[in-house]
Parts: sequence; C-alpha cells; structure tokens
Amino acid sequence: GPKELVSQGLLILEGLTQGEENCTEISKHPRLLSKITSPLSSPDFLNNVREDTMVVRMLSKSLTALSRILACPGDGATRLRQELASTTEATDSGAAQELHGQALEILTELALNDSFKKLEFNKLLKALLCIFLEEAPSNNTVVQVEQADRENATRLMRGKAGEALARLLPVSTARERDVIISKQEAINLLTKVLDQILSSKMGTSADAAENFAENQPPGEADSTQPHTQGDEKQSEERKFMAAMLSLTVVICNENVISREDFAQSTPEDAALAKKLKDILKVNKQCTVESECLRVVKLTCQMVIAMIQAKPSCIQYFNEHNFKEALTETLGTMSEVDNCMLFAGNDREVIKPARSLASLVKEGQGLLKTAQEQGN
Repeated sequence: GPKELVSQGLLILEGLTQGEENCTEISKHPRLLSKITSPLSSPDFLNNVREDTMVVRMLSKSLTALSRILACPGDGATRLRQELASTTEATDSGAAQELHGQALEILTELALNDSFKKLEFNKLLKALLCIFLEEAPSNNTVVQVEQADRENATRLMRGKAGEALARLLPVSTARERDVIISKQEAINLLTKVLDQILSSKMGTSADAAENFAENQPPGEADSTQPHTQGDEKQSEERKFMAAMLSLTVVICNENVISREDFAQSTPEDAALAKKLKDILKVNKQCTVESECLRVVKLTCQMVIAMIQAKPSCIQYFNEHNFKEALTETLGTMSEVDNCMLFAGNDREVIKPARSLASLVKEGQGLLKTAQEQGN
C-alpha cells in the first residue's frame, strides 16, 4: 500500500544521506526538503505517531536523514538550519521514545547555529543535562526483559545527550551565555560521566569473551544474524564510550569546572587509570574501525587532561605501567597517521593539526617528566 511505498522511499533516502556529498546535493532542493521536514510542523502527527510502529520506523528514517543533512557543509544546509532554528515540536511533543535520539541530534545541529535563540539554547542545555543524569526507572513488578529494554533505552539516550553536551558546552562558553550549568551541576555531570566509564564492560574479561565469541566464524548450522548483532553491539559500545570520553575532556578543558573541583570529583584510587589502560588496550588493535581510533584518541586526550588538572593522579598511571601501554600504541597510531594523510576530506587542503601519534607522544612526555621529577 501507500505506507509501504513511502517507507521504501525513506529507506532509500536514509541510505543516500550516509554520503556527505549526497546530503549537500539534497540540501539544494527545497521541494524534497519540505517533504523530509514536514513531520516537524505537524504536532498532531508527532503526538499520535507512537500508536503505529511502522510510522515510527518511517519517521525515524526521516529524522536520521534530516540530522545528516543539517550537519553537511554548504549554503543549503545553512539555510535549513536557520529555518528550523525555531521549530521545537519534535521535542516538545510526546512522540515515541524511539524518535527522541534523532530529535536530540537535530536540535544539537540547530543549536550550533548562531540563529538559534538564546533562551532555547539554554533550555536545550538544561534538558540534555537532565537526560544525562536521569536514572533508569526501577520497578520490581516489571518483567525482567522489559526492565532491560528500559535500561538500554535510557543508556542510549544518555549516550546521545553526552555527545550533544560535548559539542554544545564549548559553544556555550565561547558565546558567554548568561546561563551555563552551575558548579554543582558540573560536578554531578563529571561524577556521572566517570561512573559510566568505570562501569562499562569495555576492556573487561566479560567483554573479551563476548568479542571472542562474536569474532568466531559462524558454523554451518549457525545463522549470521547473531554475529551481525554482536558487531552492532560492539559499535554502539564504542560510540557510547567515545561520547563519555569526549564529554570528560570538554568538562576539563573548556572551563566548565575548575581544576580543583575536577581533582576532587575524580576517584582517589587507581581504578580510573586501570580502566583507561584497558580501554586503550582493547581499541588500539582495531585500527580498521573509525570508532576504535576515536576512542584511542579521546583516551589519550583524557589522560593528558587528567594529568594537567590533577598531577597527583600520575602515580596511579605509573602503578599500571601506562607509559608502556602508550609505547605499544604509538607504533600502530603512526602507521594509521601515515595512511590517513591520503584519506582526508577532498575539500580540506590543510590537514588536522594534531595526529593520533602526537597525542600519544604528549601523554608519554607528561608521564616521563613526572617520573623524572619523582612523582
């Protein structure tokens, strides 16, 4: 029927927007954009969408495509961001939970634009903070599977909110907004981020067992579906960890919190240093995945930020031979940098100033200096 045809068309559109050049081309066509953005101007549609699972999936594809188009370069995307900067129906409504992640991505892209209203920017920042700090609802009467689904949904939204906060907090500081987050909110945010990093399965023996099982070739009688689901699960875990690491670096480096408060909010033991070493170890070998490289880069940035903000933590890194872990990582990252020289964006004449290897070397240098000074 008509619904199936529209769904198929949106599936094709969502696939096309995976390419940045396609997004730029789509942003030049107002008639097509009006179709993609039409749900945002229909509050009744958004309020009733939860009643139809197929429509939820359709709208999810539409919002995913829209968030990619908003993030692409070009005058078309700039005009679209300006036009949508005052449109907030997607988050003001009670739309289905599945759509909230895409709505956050869209609003984040809009908030990065100067035309986004100051009041709306601050409201979004506060909303993201609430989403990030929210705990998964606990109900003993809820079936265990349903409870797990709720916890997964809460974690997914926390990852989306963390990624958005990492992008918007530097903008908030640079624009000198009247209302940024309070000191206590910043401390609560940092405490929660560090808790998420420490409680992650990444780098644990359970994670290693899962990786081993998922990386085994499927048997003749086995379906490839579980293997695919395992890959997706690992990818989501890396994206979540990247969001947590990125947010920690931003909190420390963008004057969101004082160095004294940062030092007081970090664990007074070697648990975090050990966790970062485990994260580095499990990701440095997986150089074919962009998420792995990003996690390695952000881990090095977090180590540098921690040492600069809290020099006393160096003893914890030394306890777990972190310098040795960085040395092992350096060779791999140097090889990746050499390949990445020829794999950048075609429009970029000037390459990024910091290479992966340079971050590893900076971390090594800080630890070496500390050892020489007797820390």
